[in-house]
Amino acid sequence: MTKKWFEENDINPESVKAVTFSGQMENVILIREGENTERAILYSDMRAEKEAAWIREHIPDLRKITANRTAPSTPFAKLLWMKKKGEKPASVFSVQKIILFIN
Repeated sequence: MTKKWFEENDINPESVKAVTFSGQMENVILIREGENTERAILYSDMRAEKEAAWIREHIPDLRKITANRTAPSTPFAKLLWMKKKGEKPASVFSVQKIILFIN
């Protein structure tokens, strides 16, 4: 599987200097071009309780669609909370499991 990935992405395995793994869960990291990366909003951050309740009330079928519950820890609730606080737009990085390589 790894050999196939290297071949498909045209990467020489000997050029890889480091590999790291992450299981960051539902953390949200904002990335803005030309600026330093913001501090992450961690999975354990529960400030978006009102936003999670709003989502459950106004989009009641969301769990059926996504198979995920809506809680203050979910990225959707966190992003809505940030929007209400006047946060400026950014790219959002939020994945559960990733593999990074440095080439």
